[in-house]
Amino acid sequence: MAGHARMGVGEWSDRHAIQLVHTTSYLRNLPIDSQLSTLSYPHPRQTQLFHLFRACSMHDIIIYIARLLPSATIFRRTRRLTPNPSTISLLRSTRAAELLNHSHSVFSTKSTTTASLSANSPSVSAVKMTGTGTGEIIDLHSLAARGSSQLDAQLLDILDAHVNASTPPDTTAAELDKLYPAGASSEDAENFLWNLWTLFERVVRKIPAGDDRHQGLISVVEKLKSIDRETIQLWGKDTKVWSDLPMLGPTMREAWNTRPALDGTGQDASSIAEWVSLNSFAARALSASLQPWENFAIWELRAALEETSTSSTARDSNLASSSEWFIHAGKVLYDLGRHPVELSETDARALRTGELLDAKPGFSEERWKFWSAKMKEMAKQAEAKTLKERAEKALDVIMALEK
Repeated sequence: MAGHARMGVGEWSDRHAIQLVHTTSYLRNLPIDSQLSTLSYPHPRQTQLFHLFRACSMHDIIIYIARLLPSATIFRRTRRLTPNPSTISLLRSTRAAELLNHSHSVFSTKSTTTASLSANSPSVSAVKMTGTGTGEIIDLHSLAARGSSQLDAQLLDILDAHVNASTPPDTTAAELDKLYPAGASSEDAENFLWNLWTLFERVVRKIPAGDDRHQGLISVVEKLKSIDRETIQLWGKDTKVWSDLPMLGPTMREAWNTRPALDGTGQDASSIAEWVSLNSFAARALSASLQPWENFAIWELRAALEETSTSSTARDSNLASSSEWFIHAGKVLYDLGRHPVELSETDARALRTGELLDAKPGFSEERWKFWSAKMKEMAKQAEAKTLKERAEKALDVIMALEK
């Protein structure tokens, strides 16, 4: 440790900042009695620092760290977020900045702390890819409704630690499972599951469609699905927690009613971005065989490709949401089109085609060919760089499947 020169907190680089956030998150998930034995801290100030951080949410800690590190570019937007005032007062009154400065060598790349964590946590480069994705901290605690319950706060803390601080999917799933009210009434179980998936869906909306953190959330759902809990009665049916992922489907079905109108009356870029993100998650879930969301695919592709776009904004939004389905679930959709099934009258009505396509309802080769042609046509009109890149990626998938 003696060989490390101490620098001011404000001089820390992005590398140190990421290590600090990740190490803090890791420590907050350790049992109290294992902190010292795991990290072998040489000074009681480090112990004081992490006991202090355990009392605060990761959301507030990250904002606090961001404001201390003006040279760390990854926090450029985070500094504008609003933390819990009482948390900031606590951190200031306990001189957390001084403790961080004293502890700098603990987070340096050659420190014994980093070495001791290496067997249990991702490297700095892995944090950038799986934890921070685009490098932006996403404000999730703003999703809590006014007067929301302590349970909602706990759920958001767990999801926040995964999205913003790279808590592994299996750890995140285990923490969510701990909050499940085992042995409770069906009504209490249903309420818990509805709250969980509603918050989960809101978190999904906040993550940009092309961000790697979507795949991290898919991994969390996969880990939850692998946990064998109990069988409960939900909506008159025996349902397995967690293997049936109860209430995820109904929650997403309700969310599907929020598609932006795209008629130029009050829709803004943020609502469109959130909708595209929701489609990206649904497409990934279908591809991973987590949920049978073929209906969501048809509903979105019908609205986006089989109806007339009323404006350039609508056209760009439709291209963006469609691209996510082909990028992440193109193979599934292609195979469904090659092997169409007979539909009931109800399903045929629900999976009908739009005004621009006269074809049988459901999946078919004819419908796929129409989607393919429409995507190529719309991609030529894309102007924004990011949209153009996503559309080209979708077309790469389409053309590879059609070879």
